[in-house]
Amino acid sequence: MMELRKWLQSQGENKRAFYIFTILSLVLCFFLIVNACYVIYGTRYNEYKVTQNATIDLVKPDGTIQKNINPRFSYPGGSRIRIHVPVSLHSDKKQYTLAFTAARVYYQVSWNGQILSYYDESRISRNHNFGAVICMAELPASTYGSTITIEEELLSSTSIPYIGDIFVIPTRKSYTYYLQREGFFFILYHALLTLSLSAFLVLLFLKKVYS
Repeated sequence: MMELRKWLQSQGENKRAFYIFTILSLVLCFFLIVNACYVIYGTRYNEYKVTQNATIDLVKPDGTIQKNINPRFSYPGGSRIRIHVPVSLHSDKKQYTLAFTAARVYYQVSWNGQILSYYDESRISRNHNFGAVICMAELPASTYGSTITIEEELLSSTSIPYIGDIFVIPTRKSYTYYLQREGFFFILYHALLTLSLSAFLVLLFLKKVYS
């Protein structure tokens, strides 16, 4: 510290350069942390939640269908259900994505017989004890204003058709869906990253000073 103090006092330009560098580092840290907060808290897309408008049908083993099942219904293992998700008439100038999370299920997302996304035995064996599965299905513009069907096979009595909410969100921001419930850790990661980056730049700066 004594050597640094002497170096700063030796020339006014040195002191000014060091202060400018320190201020720019703090500004960089601030903006990166603000960006992390925006990703977590500024892109929730509450207006794109469609859970409350979705309806659930239970498909029994004999093929009969019990319509409008309560989402809190306790489904026996091996049950098949169909979730009908209405998609608002969005602008066809933007791309939208259907996003939801389920647990211990095989699913298929379809529209008018066209399969948009699926997760089945070709992805993971029935014998494998897998947990939550995230579905991200891009929606063709022709689906806007109609209904998407999610058909699920519940593999055990602990299966959950969807965790949290079902969203129809702009594709360009769909990455934020993966950060749900991880906001604190994402911001903590950014804070540690920026502090480490600033410390590295300071050490690099001091190394050049004394070289």
